[in-house]
Amino acid sequence: MPDWSAYAKEYDLMAVHNPSYQELLAHYLKTIAGWRLQTEDVVADIGAGTGNFSITLARAFPRVRVIHADFNEEMLALARSKADGLANWQAIAFDVQQDDWPLPSLAGIVSVHALYAFPNPKRVIQKMAAQLRPGGFVYASDVGRILNIRDWTWYLLKESMRAHGLPATLSLFCRGQEIRRQNQAVARGQKCGTYWTHDLAEFRAAFEVAGIDVLSATDAMYRGYDDLIVGRKPESR
Repeated sequence: MPDWSAYAKEYDLMAVHNPSYQELLAHYLKTIAGWRLQTEDVVADIGAGTGNFSITLARAFPRVRVIHADFNEEMLALARSKADGLANWQAIAFDVQQDDWPLPSLAGIVSVHALYAFPNPKRVIQKMAAQLRPGGFVYASDVGRILNIRDWTWYLLKESMRAHGLPATLSLFCRGQEIRRQNQAVARGQKCGTYWTHDLAEFRAAFEVAGIDVLSATDAMYRGYDDLIVGRKPESR
């Protein structure tokens, strides 16, 4: 099992220097720009980590309340420090396995790189859909393929060399060893079945079974490791 607290401390170093992560963040920002949200609507990021996606949402919609939900105190602390001054952003300690979610009816739900690690991800998707009001939006991207650490290492080294040169790349590589160790733990969990692996059809079906209309779906994000759906809960059934 990964040490999520150790992962949290170095996560943003990876995020900033990983072009595929930045591509995913840009796709997200472009997608949510089309969401029709009203003043005082509430949107939640489930398994929100260090806050890159929840904070982006709060800044894009300053009159919408954004709930950043995560179980790890280190992740929550880092997210709070990054969101300092954002009046419409709130972090809560949150266990997705609990029966009653302490959330209001939601106009949107976001989940990025979190579902695979939950003990019962399809149940979480069902609960996400139940928490959405009719017409509510969904953005969900999840690592579906087993992480190939050697593949990612060479990719990040190559991209860093291109952008920053050799000395900076060597420094980044040394600083990023904790991320490498934690990603190796994730990969072991994927291989032994502790963590959910899926293809796009299975990922999409999990949302459709939960009652979400899938508006778009792709397995091309995050260098082909992710499955991603954009969806909406029907106005009525």
